[in-house]
Amino acid sequence: MAAIEKGTTVYLWGLNEADPANAVLNDISLSQTYANIVTATNSVGNVVGKRMNDRTFEGTVTLQFEAAYTPEIMGANLSFTIDFDGTATTVYITGVSESHSNTDFRTVTYNVKSSEFITL
Repeated sequence: MAAIEKGTTVYLWGLNEADPANAVLNDISLSQTYANIVTATNSVGNVVGKRMNDRTFEGTVTLQFEAAYTPEIMGANLSFTIDFDGTATTVYITGVSESHSNTDFRTVTYNVKSSEFITL
């Protein structure tokens, strides 16, 4: 028996390019930190200044593949951008894990990272 669907599938966010092929963006989890934090203290050790530099994004992106696919490799850029805090950020892959189930499509979770001063 075929699945019963009502209405239209709506994605609040998703891939803005066609690659990776056959993929549906399932989950994004990103955090923003500063990779370079310098604290200035006075002669008695009180903090009198702090400089935060090199904004870095780290997290995971989970894609669900509904057909044949070619997995992205570690170190490669993902070919879509994530709009985080109003700024489009391209990320590169630092790790890959897959999940296979007999009741669902294959999912691939990419650990991703982006640094403010690394041009991708």
